[in-house]
Amino acid sequence: YAGPTIPNFIGTNFHKLLSPLNAEVKVFNDVNAALLGELTLHDYEADNIFCLTLGTGIGGAFYNKVGHLYNGERNRANEIGYLLYKVQDRLTFEQRASTNALKFLMKTHALPYSDNVPKLFELAEQQDALAISILDRWSTHVAEGIAQIQIIYDPGLILIGGGISSQGTQLLNYITPKIEEFLPSNYGHAPVQTTQTQNYASLYGAISRFL
Repeated sequence: YAGPTIPNFIGTNFHKLLSPLNAEVKVFNDVNAALLGELTLHDYEADNIFCLTLGTGIGGAFYNKVGHLYNGERNRANEIGYLLYKVQDRLTFEQRASTNALKFLMKTHALPYSDNVPKLFELAEQQDALAISILDRWSTHVAEGIAQIQIIYDPGLILIGGGISSQGTQLLNYITPKIEEFLPSNYGHAPVQTTQTQNYASLYGAISRFL
């Protein structure tokens, strides 16, 4: 099974496809690999960690120190990108809040530098009104999804990965203050931080099972 973000993946036999490269092939969901990479290189005190990656779409992975990675009955757990579908606009969480969705907003508003996300954050840092407006709108969608993650999983830590995680504190400053808007009064949420391995986490996670 594969979602619509990358076409023609459904039914792909990765073991067979990659077997000429190596006698031993292991296949992982990309966000599972990202969380594995992060945990391989860095120690976290939290017993329950949820990782979401913002990129072409939005993916999720959940880790518990006792049960380790949770994949679900059919290996389809944590597909948080499909949450929050609304009939009004026919969009899901990932179609509103992925990095691709942010790039679409930039193009729609004719922001200079087209889909250059680092430049968008740079302009916002310089108090460019349009850049701030775009990031405010997009980050509200991200925060709404994180609130759902908090309610469903009650994690001790929420990690944000993907290339956009390189924006670090500036990214979190847009997202974190908005999360409580989508939670019951005084509900609270786990600390939110970006992955320390940033967009390389999946690569580290993929090789970690061969070490």
